[in-house]
Amino acid sequence: MLIVTCTCSCILGPLLQHVTLIHKLSSRAVVQIAVQMAVVFAKIARIDYPKAWPGLFTDLLQQLQSQSTLVVRRVYLVLHHALKELASKRLSSDQKAFAEVIAQSSLQSNT
Repeated sequence: MLIVTCTCSCILGPLLQHVTLIHKLSSRAVVQIAVQMAVVFAKIARIDYPKAWPGLFTDLLQQLQSQSTLVVRRVYLVLHHALKELASKRLSSDQKAFAEVIAQSSLQSNT
C-alpha cells in the first residue's frame, strides 16, 4: 500500500490549476485524463475522508467559485466520482459520515 505523506488538500489545488496545461492534447485524450484524475481523487477520498482529509468537500466547494468554466466542470466531475465512492462504503461509521456530507450539502444548497 502506498502511503502519501502530503495532505490531500495540498494536491487538489495544483492539479485543478494545471488542468488547462493539457489542452494541447486531443479533446478525447483530455476528457479521458480528466476522468482518470477524478477517479484517483475518489479513491483517495474513499480512504482518507473524513479522518485524514476532513476538508475534502470544503476544498472542492471553494474551487467551484473559480471563474474558469473548465475548472468548475472538472470539480463537478471529481465530486461525482468522490460521492459515488463514498456512497459505496459499507461500514456503519462510513455511512454515517456520508450521511453528514449529504446533510451538509443540502443545507448549503438551500442558502
